Amino acid sequence: MYGHASAEWLNAGLIVAGGGIVCALLLRSRSESWRAAIARTLAPVIARRSTVLVIALFALVIYLLVASEVFSRRPLIIDEIVQVVQARVMASGHLWVPTPAHPEFTSVLNIVNAGGKTYSHFPPGGPAVLALGELVAAPWIMGPVAGFLSVLLFAWLLRALEPRVMVRRLALLLFAFCPFTAFMAGSHMNHVSGLTFLLLGMAGTAHALTERRHPLLAIFAGGLGFGLAAATRPLDAVAFALPAAAWFLMVAARDRTQWRLVPAATLGVAIPAAALLTVQALTTGSPFLMAYEVMWGSNVGLGFHNTPWGDRHTPMMGLGLISRYFVRLQIYLFESSVPSLIPATVALWLTRGLRAADRYLLAAAALLIGFYLAYWHDGFFLGPRFFYPLLPVLAVWSARFPSAVADRFGRRQAYWSVVYGALIAIGIAVAINIPLRVRQYSNSFITSRWDADAAAKQAGVSNALVFVRESFGAEVIARMWGLGVPPGAAEQVYKHVDACALHQALAKVESLPAPRRPTGPELGQALQGLMGDSARLIHSPFSPDTTELVLPGSRYTAECLRRIADDRGGFTLYPPLLVARSDNIFVRDLPGRNGLMLDTYPDRPVYLLRPSTAEIGSEPRFERISRDSIRTN
Repeated sequence: MYGHASAEWLNAGLIVAGGGIVCALLLRSRSESWRAAIARTLAPVIARRSTVLVIALFALVIYLLVASEVFSRRPLIIDEIVQVVQARVMASGHLWVPTPAHPEFTSVLNIVNAGGKTYSHFPPGGPAVLALGELVAAPWIMGPVAGFLSVLLFAWLLRALEPRVMVRRLALLLFAFCPFTAFMAGSHMNHVSGLTFLLLGMAGTAHALTERRHPLLAIFAGGLGFGLAAATRPLDAVAFALPAAAWFLMVAARDRTQWRLVPAATLGVAIPAAALLTVQALTTGSPFLMAYEVMWGSNVGLGFHNTPWGDRHTPMMGLGLISRYFVRLQIYLFESSVPSLIPATVALWLTRGLRAADRYLLAAAALLIGFYLAYWHDGFFLGPRFFYPLLPVLAVWSARFPSAVADRFGRRQAYWSVVYGALIAIGIAVAINIPLRVRQYSNSFITSRWDADAAAKQAGVSNALVFVRESFGAEVIARMWGLGVPPGAAEQVYKHVDACALHQALAKVESLPAPRRPTGPELGQALQGLMGDSARLIHSPFSPDTTELVLPGSRYTAECLRRIADDRGGFTLYPPLLVARSDNIFVRDLPGRNGLMLDTYPDRPVYLLRPSTAEIGSEPRFERISRDSIRTN
């Protein structure tokens, strides 16, 4: 990543810097008059408060277009799918649904099956926002709406953060229309609503402690924002709330009258906090037990320890992740051919003296980075998503870049070289880089975009029981879940055991009478005994599913060979079908166990859903099958 990116940045940097210098030289003698005329014309428009609303509404249109035309209005990755599923449960007036008798047929990653309850492992804030869209059968609009609100709230924050109108408007434009914002706002990810709530917390706190206009209302809004953020993305909320609390204490130490704000701030935080604790009590069984911990165990959190699937997270690995996030941010933030963080970095370096609000935001950003240094998961989707809350900080400092150069060097050659170079970089991004990224995203996650409802209607499939053919590896993992093996242990075993050996071990367990059958953590530990040959495993040369591992020299049973042959005949993904809205029941195809579903749904016609080939992008099709053929399979 570093070598390729460095070479591209060097070449593009020469073009942008050289072009900026040339433009500044050529236009130096004749440009002062028309630059002054443009400034006089734009100044009144820029100063109007209605301009903020125009920018926000235009951004909303962009976000809706991204959600509709780039992402097909559908959740594409498992995180989005699971949150939409939970949103649908919430929209129905519930927090969980009863766990089915045979969860292996319907379980997916990030869905908790515990204590007879099935629910998402995500905090409730993100799904609750999507549930508002689910009420009108359009959860896809909530990301754009949250993005729109974020633009308005960022404009409110800027009023307390930056006294220069021109810089405020430039920062707002950079935040609203930077590609990372637009693509993320078009998704179903909880990072979008999480940032909306964080901006409410930041803006309310900043106004209460700086402008002192309507401080009680502002600090209440700040507390409410941080509380809502904690119910959506707790780690991000803590990163921004702790420095806010420290800022308040420093102000209160100088001005004792500020202590009157404490009840309003406490009330703001308490409302969503009480809702969060209530939801956790009703789902996990304890107000202080998060669904993350129920699913992944106590080692899911921060720290340098074993990950839920057994790998060790060390400080060096944490530094590697942080470095990777910054490299990705250089690329995905502005989709510029030059590193996106250069303007903000240079502006911060050139600036002498920071306001209290600036120190607060920089402290929060540093704390957020420190938290993710100690977090083991590589969060990448549409960019370094764990760093998405840094966008307001980066937008305002990037907007200060030209002013910082002018303040240090005057409005001379260096300043105008920077301005023209920035315009060239923006032109390249708009003309080349962003269209390429749009094309890349539009052609990704093809299986998740497939419209099962439309296809079922066209095929005349209704009120049916549909078995979905997944890969052999996905089937094995689902069977471990069905036997109660914790997801982390199941992932660890799957990555270190021959797929057929694992299949045979599970078949032996499944054949035992229920009272004698080991389940849960006990079974997970027993299966880990199969990991002795993990160093000799290779990726399967027989199956299109490259996650399946084989042990060279092993002798496979006829059943294993048949399942591998089924993979070559074509398989699809089950999770995207969880968001289908038709009256069909979609369950995972588990040969040898499908009779359990036939008994559960005795009166429905039966279909098998699978693509005709194993080629990527091959559309699934419905095949009518008899119940007898299912029972004998």
